Amino acid sequence: MNNRSVQRREFHQESFADRHKRVTLYLEHDVYTQLMYRREQGRIKNQTHLINTALREYFARHTS
Repeated sequence: MNNRSVQRREFHQESFADRHKRVTLYLEHDVYTQLMYRREQGRIKNQTHLINTALREYFARHTS
């Protein structure tokens, strides 16, 4: 891969802020505790990815 193709790819890549929308979520205490426990254990590395994946799976199952 040459320098030109690397520059082209970087130019077209959107920033994190351009691909995401910040939201505030309120979790029940037990859900939050489980989330933090799993994060501390290294079983969850990226909460954004986890929430997006969970919502996509939910939407796929409940789309009429």
